[in-house]
Amino acid sequence: MRYTKKTFAELKDVIEKRGKGITVVIGNQKGGVGKTANATIMSYILAKHGIKTLVVDLDPQANASETLVHTMSRNSEDGRIPAIKKTILLGISEGDLTDLPVKIMDNLYLLPSYIDFEGFTEYLYEHTNNEYERNHFLKPLLDPLKEDYDVIILDMPPLMREIRDNAVVLSDYVLIVLQTQEHALVGAKRYIKKLIELRHKYDLPVDLLGVIGVLNNRRGRVDKIVLDEAKRDIGEDLVFETVVPNMERIKRFPIQGVGEDDRFDTQVLDVYRKITTEFAKRLTEAETRE
Repeated sequence: MRYTKKTFAELKDVIEKRGKGITVVIGNQKGGVGKTANATIMSYILAKHGIKTLVVDLDPQANASETLVHTMSRNSEDGRIPAIKKTILLGISEGDLTDLPVKIMDNLYLLPSYIDFEGFTEYLYEHTNNEYERNHFLKPLLDPLKEDYDVIILDMPPLMREIRDNAVVLSDYVLIVLQTQEHALVGAKRYIKKLIELRHKYDLPVDLLGVIGVLNNRRGRVDKIVLDEAKRDIGEDLVFETVVPNMERIKRFPIQGVGEDDRFDTQVLDVYRKITTEFAKRLTEAETRE
């Protein structure tokens, strides 16, 4: 996929006609496959192209929050750190998340997570009466945010079923991140199976947007085999054209934030401009498909 600014302008037009933001959950049943890296870097690219983007961190480990807080510091003149008004769990208990988002930079915002979000599952069971209520609990809290943002990206933990099911229920699209190892492919297929189950169970409009491949080894035979299996089992048209190569610099972004200070940063962001271009193109096509 060739990087082009026109694709982002077309997505912006579609969202304006739509009248509310698009919500995308990034998922895989397996952890450590690159979900957070893709969520944060793609959001940075979207913001740079005028797409007002909100990252919702639903992981108690708060890795996306840490990366974006460092991004804020790196891209500001004074290196400031945002003032946190309240935790996400407190916002949930108060029934309002609209005042939680923190501005990271122009067009990029974060709804941050905290360690206390580990208590969400217990809170959920205490305040619901059945499975339907549990799986739809976050939707009325996050839906109002669609009025303020063009794209909302949900970053979530791999093994918290209650968060996974809530994220699928409230999202418009699911984006799978697939590291090129067999366990990650199994996790991707399990996630897609659950997506299909929830879509049928609750008659949801949510759909699978695509699969982003993340290579363990640029020239690895296993990597090619796993990508070929994904194209065969999930669908060749669903696997993104551009894959993420194994780049050491990506590992530094959680420590120093996303930015473009040297050629190594640029190399990473050049790859993600292509990936995010395809992401924007797929969203535009999905939203305009009759």
